[in-house]
Amino acid sequence: MRVWHQRSGNRVRILRRRRSWFRVLLAPVAALAVITLGILGVRQVQRFLFTAQMFTVRQVLVSGNRQVPGAEIVRMMNLSAGINLFSVDLHKAGERIRRIRWIREVALHRQLPDTLRVNVQERSPFALVEAQSRFLVDREGIVLEEGVLRELYRLPVLAGVGGLRKTPEGKLEGERLLLGMSILGEIHRAKLVEEPFVVTLAPRGRVLLKVEGKPEIRLQPPAIMEQLNRLQSLPGIWREEPGREYIDLTFANMVVIK
Repeated sequence: MRVWHQRSGNRVRILRRRRSWFRVLLAPVAALAVITLGILGVRQVQRFLFTAQMFTVRQVLVSGNRQVPGAEIVRMMNLSAGINLFSVDLHKAGERIRRIRWIREVALHRQLPDTLRVNVQERSPFALVEAQSRFLVDREGIVLEEGVLRELYRLPVLAGVGGLRKTPEGKLEGERLLLGMSILGEIHRAKLVEEPFVVTLAPRGRVLLKVEGKPEIRLQPPAIMEQLNRLQSLPGIWREEPGREYIDLTFANMVVIK
């Protein structure tokens, strides 16, 4: 009886050891099988997404554009005929669209099953800069158009900026241009002028502000805002009394009128 019980105990211990080793080996095999099936599943899904006819791009919807035609935006994306929706590189397409000077920002996304949506934010014209040519620029000095007519835009004109450089990105650069753009910003903030006006950077650092039908305003940096506030404190002297030649605000605490 004792021998039988001893053999039985050995068999139980051996069986338990075999089951333990089997479980140790089974775990990584099962994990590998799951990973393999997952990879195969992902590849099958990818193959379906990139080859199914239902995901062929059939329309591109452009929004946010006013100055730039939608057809030009789509053309810049350089999409080949019959391209798959998931094959479109949205980042590269966006970079190509940003080459259009009018475009400040662009966002692209896919709309299943066959549509690309493109939303753009255009640059806002800020001024006409007269130098070697007449440039239409935004607040950053990016050239939107060149050789434009004044009559096409009701915008302030900046003259007397001297020689300018244009970067490969289409931005005008120059010390006097930087000063002039800053002065235009101050005049806008003062809300003194609603109609188009001309700002000329004159010799000896003077700034001439001219609105058609009104006397010339003479200013001197850097206290432009203080001088404009002084002008606003004199009701009627500029807006309601025509025939004057100029109003000189370049002297501290003094207004010279002729």
